[in-house]
Amino acid sequence: MGRGVAGIGIVQFKKEEKIMIQDFCLPNGLRVIFVPRKSTPVVNAMLAVKAGSRYESASINGLAHFAEHLFFKGSKNHPQPLSFATEVESLGARSNAFTSKEFTGFYIKSLSQHLPKTLDLLFDLVCQPLFRQEDIERELGVILEEIRMYRDSPREYVHTVYFKHIFSNHPLGADTAGEEETVRALIRESFLEYLKKYYRPDNFILCISGDFDIKQAETWVGDTFGSLPIPSDPIDPCVFIDPLSTFCEDDHAVLENKGEQAHLILGVRGLNHQDENRFTMDILCAALGNGMGSLLFSEVREKRSLAYYVYSVHHPFLETGTLFAGAGVDTKRINEAAKVIRDQFHFLMDSEISLPQLTRAKELVKGHLAIGLEDADELAWFYLSQALFQKEVLSVDQMLSRFDGVGLADVKSLAGRVFGSSFIKTAVVGPFSEQTLKLTY
Repeated sequence: MGRGVAGIGIVQFKKEEKIMIQDFCLPNGLRVIFVPRKSTPVVNAMLAVKAGSRYESASINGLAHFAEHLFFKGSKNHPQPLSFATEVESLGARSNAFTSKEFTGFYIKSLSQHLPKTLDLLFDLVCQPLFRQEDIERELGVILEEIRMYRDSPREYVHTVYFKHIFSNHPLGADTAGEEETVRALIRESFLEYLKKYYRPDNFILCISGDFDIKQAETWVGDTFGSLPIPSDPIDPCVFIDPLSTFCEDDHAVLENKGEQAHLILGVRGLNHQDENRFTMDILCAALGNGMGSLLFSEVREKRSLAYYVYSVHHPFLETGTLFAGAGVDTKRINEAAKVIRDQFHFLMDSEISLPQLTRAKELVKGHLAIGLEDADELAWFYLSQALFQKEVLSVDQMLSRFDGVGLADVKSLAGRVFGSSFIKTAVVGPFSEQTLKLTY
């Protein structure tokens, strides 16, 4: 099997175990990452496609997610809707897919002995779909119910309200699942055009992790994904402009929803995937709202009993990002909760956290990373996500070292950058309207 770009790295994941990482390209441009680990007889084959809802125009919003469903409705070797699932389950394997704003992923996890068949199945699923008109019509009902399901969960849907508000008319603000009116209007030709544009080997990254033989895997990958033809034309370049660079005022968005709680998000501009301060951001986010020792848990829940759940998240994208905090609160105490959350933003901007707080945040981030990598799925995603968005793929040890290098001054400096130079955007889902809710924090 021919190779284009090749690279090998060693990861000291455990003292008794070394992982040899191989990262190379097939002649057709498809990037392959091998992450062998012999701890359990399980292997995960995960394929990522650089295509998600941010690549859609407003008129076809929801197409990437709808397409993800259609891949499972019939392919060249499994034309019947359930024949693919039946064969996967006959191997004792698991398969699934997911769509985000910036990529779509497919995976099959199986016993190691089934890797050749797993790759055949994954290739047939992603590279030989049928996308028949009758399947589109039938699956539409499923898509609509999924959209409604999330809208009926205010704790989840407040994120959609927040992203629509913060990114306004930018594609990053669109709901990944789409709107009912846009998905109803999608036609087969739009799906086929989308496949032709994005589902090509030079837009794929395949990662295999777990217990497998590298030499055998090279042959199996070459026989399947290596058979895809070399694209005759270059993929369309995407130029991204930070949509948050025009932040100019504090404001809020409200979605009226019957219920006894208000689900609240306060957020600011964050970092993009490749920002050199991204490791510091993970520590800052952990200090702010990850775990019971965080500022938000202490101030919002423990001291004031304002919420059952409270958290913080940083969402990076290709050209921008957002850091936000969320909580579910009593509707009569929403202003108090919002003020306490905002005060934690200001505290981080104006004061250094203590050394014990820094140590807790760093160990939390490092520990959660290492614990997650015990699973073959997370191990694959660790390398695949870096391949999608970073200029270099770090080993586990290299990443842990980056977190260790974050100091108190680094956290305070970044807090000043994100909280001091950005206005606060707020989203609320609760039993009030834009007119009846008066935020005074």
